[in-house]
Amino acid sequence: MRQTTQTNVLKNVVLAAFASVVMVSTSNAAVYRAIWDPLFNPDTYTANLGWAGYGDVSIANACLPQAEGVYSVLGLGCGSVTLTSYKLDFIDPYPAGTVVTSGVVSSLSINISTILVNSSGELRGIELDGVIDAGLFDLPNGDANVRAFLDFVILQPLGPGPIDPSLYAGPTLQLDTCDDGCDQFSQTTGDNKPVTDWLLIPEPGSLALVGAALAALGLSRRRKT
Repeated sequence: MRQTTQTNVLKNVVLAAFASVVMVSTSNAAVYRAIWDPLFNPDTYTANLGWAGYGDVSIANACLPQAEGVYSVLGLGCGSVTLTSYKLDFIDPYPAGTVVTSGVVSSLSINISTILVNSSGELRGIELDGVIDAGLFDLPNGDANVRAFLDFVILQPLGPGPIDPSLYAGPTLQLDTCDDGCDQFSQTTGDNKPVTDWLLIPEPGSLALVGAALAALGLSRRRKT
C-alpha cells in the first residue's frame, strides 16, 4: 500500500510538471532567434573574412497572423515587437570557421516595424525601425578597424500572400573603415545575406519544468523496479 501511494504521488508530480510546461509554453509571447551563416564576399573590404551571427526577437503571440504574408506591427495593433539581443562574428576561412573577433550585445529593445510570417504562423523575417551601430571591430592581419552596422530589410509589399525569398534582403552588414586614428570613417561595403534559419527559443521556465518532469518520471520507474 505504501509503495502504491508513493507511486501515485510521483505520477501526480509528473502530471503537474507537464501541465505546467503546457501552461508556460502557451504564454502570451515567444522568442525567435534568427541565425545567419558565414558570408564571404571577395569584392568587399574584408575580402578574406566572413561574417555570421544571430538576432533574438521578442514577439507577442497576437502579432503572429496565421495567414502567410508581410505585416506592419503598428497595423496589427498587437503591441511592440523588439530585437532584444544580437551577436556578430567575423570569421576567417583559413582554417575554416575560425572566429577572429566577435561582439555580443544583449538587453536591447529595438523596435521592429514589419514582420514576415509563413503559412504556419511562424516568424520568418523582420524589418527594423533603424540601423544598429554594432560598434568597432579590430580585424587581424593588418586590416584597419571597422565600424559595423546591422540592418534587416523586407522588400516584399505589405499584405497576405506567398513569401518571396528573393524579396527578403536582410540582414545587411555595412562596414566603415577607420581613418585618422578612428576619428573618421568612410563607407566601404554593404553585404546582403538572407537569414538561413529561424529557431523558436524555449523559455527557461519551460526547460526547468521539463527537467523536473523527466526526473520525477525516472524516479517513478526506479520505484516500480
